[in-house]
Amino acid sequence: MSFSALTASLSILHLVVRKLHQFTYDLFIQAQSLQMRVNFPEMISEIVSVHVPKILSGMVKPILFHNTA
Repeated sequence: MSFSALTASLSILHLVVRKLHQFTYDLFIQAQSLQMRVNFPEMISEIVSVHVPKILSGMVKPILFHNTA
């Protein structure tokens, strides 16, 4: 696999990772609204509740490995 193909693959993964972030955030919010509250480890709670919304809102820019333009 050439370096160009590798970087193109890494850039394409951004779409998959964005969907994974959305799924994780939605699951976290649903779990917090249950009567039997789910206890997440503190570090996971901080990542999902603080950092994932920043990523989803576009406040954090992805690192693009391959220029598709």
